[in-house]
Amino acid sequence: MASMDVLSQSWHGLLQGASRIFRGAYGRAPDPSRVLPDEDMTLQAGAVSLRVLRWRGVGTPILMLHGLNSNAWVWARVASQLRGQHDVFAVSLRGHGGSSAPDSGYDLLSTTGDIAALMESLGLDRVHLAGHSWGGKVACHVAARHPDRVASLLLADPAPPGDLNRVIRSVPWLIEATFRVERGPFASHAQWQRARQVVGYLRIGDDIDRRLWEASFRTLPDGSVHHHLPDSAYREILERTLAQDIRADLCATSCPALLMLPTFSLSFLPGDVRTWRRCLHHPRVVRVPGDHTFIHSNSLDTAAVMRSFLDGQRPAP
Repeated sequence: MASMDVLSQSWHGLLQGASRIFRGAYGRAPDPSRVLPDEDMTLQAGAVSLRVLRWRGVGTPILMLHGLNSNAWVWARVASQLRGQHDVFAVSLRGHGGSSAPDSGYDLLSTTGDIAALMESLGLDRVHLAGHSWGGKVACHVAARHPDRVASLLLADPAPPGDLNRVIRSVPWLIEATFRVERGPFASHAQWQRARQVVGYLRIGDDIDRRLWEASFRTLPDGSVHHHLPDSAYREILERTLAQDIRADLCATSCPALLMLPTFSLSFLPGDVRTWRRCLHHPRVVRVPGDHTFIHSNSLDTAAVMRSFLDGQRPAP
């Protein structure tokens, strides 16, 4: 376990060092006081309750889904820059960020059912659906199952519609190294706080970084700090849900789609982007400077790309 801790810290340190090659607005962020949501609420969504952040606005709403081990705060900086022109909602999916955390039930049908039920609770008939990483795959499945409720897909380095590519699957220690420092468990509060300094995408160190980190954990009576997502649920998502092949379902959808890929992307093999182009309906593919969690560490460029795409979806006056 100690060797995995060292490997995990070394891997995140390498990512931080590699950030020097990024351009654009990577590593810059809006004033944290202007990022805070207008509402922070917990709503019933079928069998689970989900934590939701809201930035009020008009026009077609945007519903944002985060990736594995993250929570709604990862979208906060982007959401704050889209407020006003859109009513923006960022949700912590089941098992994350203070939402209900059952030990199992993290298949795509269950999470898709959560989102459909949440839309009913919020009174949303149709949304622009944004998803990052695992949340991107969930968003694709929602669009395939409820095409009339998704105006467009905005995908941020989404998990592939088939399985993770063969390179990632062939080096499972890399996945473990990436997530070890993000998940813990940590024997003490001090150890947990030190881990935060290692995580590559928490590089700005402002109040939003703090909220994103703190929302993912719970402290037990013995003083140890554990991730909100149970280990069994983490394994279910990593080993089963991400491996589910939804290419046929996704190819049947026809909504407009934006595919945002960072400098360091999950889709780095030559055929990965071709697969997305085949599965999505004439997607707009844009490179955004940054790492896998660029929606948080490069929110300025991300919001600009999303705003440009969404402006193109507005009906003519």
